[in-house]
Amino acid sequence: MSAAVTLEQLNVDAWQALVPANPTATAGDDVSAWQSYLPNRLGLQAQSLTADGRTLHQVVAGVTREGLLWKANIDARELNGQIEYTQPGGSQAGRLYARLSRLNLPPSSVSDVEALLEAPPLSMPALDIQIAQLELRGKSLGRVDIEATNLSARTANTNANATASASGTPGPVREWQLHKFNITVPEASLRASGRWVPAARSGRTRQTDMNFKLEVSDAGALLTRLGTPGALRGGQGSLEGQIGWNGSPMALHYPSMSGRLGVQMGRGQFLKVDAGAAKLLGVLSLQALPRRLLLDFRDVFSDGFAFDSVKGDVDIAQGIASTHKLQIQSVNALVQMEGSADLAHETQQLSVMIVPELDTGTASLLAGIAVNPVVGLTSFLAQFLLQKPLVNANVQAFVIDGTWSDPQVTRVDPNTRRPLPPPRAP
Repeated sequence: MSAAVTLEQLNVDAWQALVPANPTATAGDDVSAWQSYLPNRLGLQAQSLTADGRTLHQVVAGVTREGLLWKANIDARELNGQIEYTQPGGSQAGRLYARLSRLNLPPSSVSDVEALLEAPPLSMPALDIQIAQLELRGKSLGRVDIEATNLSARTANTNANATASASGTPGPVREWQLHKFNITVPEASLRASGRWVPAARSGRTRQTDMNFKLEVSDAGALLTRLGTPGALRGGQGSLEGQIGWNGSPMALHYPSMSGRLGVQMGRGQFLKVDAGAAKLLGVLSLQALPRRLLLDFRDVFSDGFAFDSVKGDVDIAQGIASTHKLQIQSVNALVQMEGSADLAHETQQLSVMIVPELDTGTASLLAGIAVNPVVGLTSFLAQFLLQKPLVNANVQAFVIDGTWSDPQVTRVDPNTRRPLPPPRAP
């Protein structure tokens, strides 16, 4: 059967409702009787096409079918490229293969995808997708490569199976494994993998686990691409770690987020950041410090803190990110930072120490501390002041708390940590 279809609107979901809920075709059987009514070749033009609750506009497509396999060349306002879809049959999950030159997901479409992922992936197909140019919520994300498999998680998550059995849920627990999730833009490349599985404590709640590595050639340009211009200039390095949260891969849930990540960044400059655009970055840039600093440090921070390196490790537990040795080093000063930040409530409790211009002895001491991750800010300060008593008067320490948008800075004594009065104006 061949068909040529020209419609103002085509609702695929309505036609899908005519298909039996449990097709009898399996890998070794002939195509079931209902499928014999479907066209083998289809030419399609539609001003709008709705499928799985999502709508494409100005659609022109050529479609062929061989049993459970559908192939399409499609051009629409939202996408262009080749798509192959294998329908699920028997115990075999479906498979989606796509090679797209472009894909545009406006905010409404992103919400549809997130809603789809909130349900357990019982029928979610395996994915093999390459997108040459992805636009998400109006932001260009460059090339995207995705490979994922939907499989039984009997052996991978026995706790979840036990919970499902206790609750009377029939059938095996499904796991969606993300073998590859890569994004490449001129300023950076992201390489990630992970899985979406039932959480151990609940058969209904699902847990997303991700391993990732972000290689950055220009952090400032990357932030501009993502919608935060003027926050950072330059910056080259990497961000690597593992994180997990309750919910779908496309919906971060900060209160349940846990994991660990490490940052290594070199040569850049924190700029004066609008708190509404990059709140936490504004805190880390220490732009709230100049009013509390003595004169010999004001020129370092007031117009944007230029750094030679940023390095450290961050642990995340239930949405609380903490660090014990985050270092920001420049030619004029070293900033040593420890404390925590609440990602959900956007607050922080940080201790910051600023050490004056580095010399060879200080650099050697820093190297020793970097080797020993147990040494934190307090130990560093004690060692430094014992070895460098002459610079004691120039070392400054602060406590930063409050919200990201309105950080409260208190200058404290480096030895006792007691609050100090603000410096007097000359």
